[in-house]
Amino acid sequence: MNKRYEALTAACERIRSSANRCWVRHVIDEAAENASFTIEVEKAAPAEQWDSLFVGSIGCLLAGGEYNANVVKFFAARGISY
Repeated sequence: MNKRYEALTAACERIRSSANRCWVRHVIDEAAENASFTIEVEKAAPAEQWDSLFVGSIGCLLAGGEYNANVVKFFAARGISY
């Protein structure tokens, strides 16, 4: 994928709470899928924009309000917020 995806995935694996780890992984996977779909299927953006689409998708997912404060803090600590 890309460096940010790999870094987030590695950091996710260090989360002690299995529930929070699962939710963070879900957000990462959903955002990666959305970024890839936008580029590969919809052809709505060039491949060079994958990272910005990925980060934007994480922000949109977090803005929905369905994730607990620990999940939101995980991403905020890494410069991703909504």
